[in-house]
Amino acid sequence: MDVETQNLSVNFSNVKYSVRIRGWRSDLLCGRNKVILDGISGCFKAGELSVIMGVSGAGKTSLLNILAGAVKNFSGKISVISDREVDSVYILQENLVAPLLTVNEAMNFAFYFKISSRSAGENVQEVIDKILESLNLTEMKNTRSTELSGGEKRRLTIALEMIRNPTVMFFDEPTSGLDSTTSIQCVKVLKKLAKDGRVIIATVHQPAPLILQEADQLYFLAEGKCIYRGTYNNIVHHLCDHCDILCPQTYNPAEFLLEIASNAYDNDWKSRILTAASAHALMPPPTPFTSHVKVRQDSNYASDFMKQLTGLVKRRFLITYRDISLIGLRTFIHMICIVSVCIMYRGVGEGAENVLNNLRYLLYTCGYFSFVTYSASFSLIPREIPIVKREHFNGWYSILPYYLSLGIVDLPLHIIAATLYSLVTFWVTGQPMEPLRLAIFTFGCIALVGVAHYLGYATGFIFNVQNASIFGQFFMSSFFVTSGYFVPRRDAPTYLYWLFDVSFMRYGQNSFVLSIYGLNRTKLECNDIYCHYNNPKKLLHDIDVEETDGWIELLRLLYILFFFFVIGYFIARHRISNVATRK
Repeated sequence: MDVETQNLSVNFSNVKYSVRIRGWRSDLLCGRNKVILDGISGCFKAGELSVIMGVSGAGKTSLLNILAGAVKNFSGKISVISDREVDSVYILQENLVAPLLTVNEAMNFAFYFKISSRSAGENVQEVIDKILESLNLTEMKNTRSTELSGGEKRRLTIALEMIRNPTVMFFDEPTSGLDSTTSIQCVKVLKKLAKDGRVIIATVHQPAPLILQEADQLYFLAEGKCIYRGTYNNIVHHLCDHCDILCPQTYNPAEFLLEIASNAYDNDWKSRILTAASAHALMPPPTPFTSHVKVRQDSNYASDFMKQLTGLVKRRFLITYRDISLIGLRTFIHMICIVSVCIMYRGVGEGAENVLNNLRYLLYTCGYFSFVTYSASFSLIPREIPIVKREHFNGWYSILPYYLSLGIVDLPLHIIAATLYSLVTFWVTGQPMEPLRLAIFTFGCIALVGVAHYLGYATGFIFNVQNASIFGQFFMSSFFVTSGYFVPRRDAPTYLYWLFDVSFMRYGQNSFVLSIYGLNRTKLECNDIYCHYNNPKKLLHDIDVEETDGWIELLRLLYILFFFFVIGYFIARHRISNVATRK
């Protein structure tokens, strides 16, 4: 796994980066610019562990994102000096591993996505075993990722990106959330990777001496400027020689420098280190910017579209159906629902005196599948986004096959439940058992499930779980109110007609009603003295349902389904591509 160390370095010069902030205390419309990085320069070489440090808000992660290619709107010069092809990976702060897969299974999927072809004599398992051994994960090979400790998960995320033997590796706070012992072990792993000839750049939040002494170069940031670049042992001399500041002997020099940068002392020490940062003593050494190679290369996927889609479907299928509790819970809920409907609405479709109860059964069906399917879909996406961001950015697969794999694996579960529900309850509730009516009713359930499914995905890609549950249920309630059962469209204010026209629940409810009371159905039998709705046409008129063959309503549902499918994809594309966003 060793790589050559000659002529390999990541160089940057005069990098400037700012963001626009809006708030009540600033210009709410135009906002104001906040400088994050102010003309910094540096050079990170192969064979060295380079650590970026600074107080919160100093620009550590922003610099790492810029170097990794996750941020584009900056000024300055960045290049990679290399005499060979450069392959980079970016490992984010969270322990981003697919759940319910063993370490060996996760490594095999990584190999599947990241290696385009396998040579005739290549043993995939031998390559995987070698990587796991180098990261002390051999004993965990058959352990599921959910059972790993924090440090083991961190090492697994590194192992997954080692498949293609990258030359440049970026780590965003790899020691965050780990105890001191595990943090030191993690840094030693990074040190080992650097000694193998790679450029290793990491942001570290902990100024522990045992951790920083492993670093070959410390790069301290404060207020967007580099206030120190060098080794840990040279911090004291730098403060004394360039800033005329004496570090107490009992102090951790790195922690002392961070305290000064955070303005913890009531003196001019901070202004001294910022002044020294602008002096020639901290200017970068001359760097031959002759070879300009992007660290991040777009569309650099080893496998083609179909291979990506096949691998994603296999992995998602394995994870989904290995979660016995989820499958069992969904099955139990659907069975309880079917039994409850059969008990409460048994035989309501047989006579004209039960027309209103039959309409309530149809409304319940429409609401049940819309809300349950939507909730199951939007709650899934936010948990996956961090994993997908890392894998997509590091060249595992593109966004379209991932988006398609969601529906290929998850949607059939909802379709099976909707089909079983429609077949059983349609018969038990005493609806006319005609193949055409049953087909329209069943396809109506399936179309409702599809629309709610992709609406849930779109919401999940926009919001987190908490906000999606709030805003999403508000949207769903709006569709539910305009389903036509509560207020017919003709009786609503004209300025709200558009809500009825875009309400997928209205078209679903109409398809249900037409499947039972449409298609030129004859008068219903009445077992009471008077039945107001023994003529189905009168019912359709009163609830404002256009008398069609039912397939028109299904076609409109399919139009809405296609709309949410496309919108969901573009939202997912925007959200996943923005790697610089943590959440």
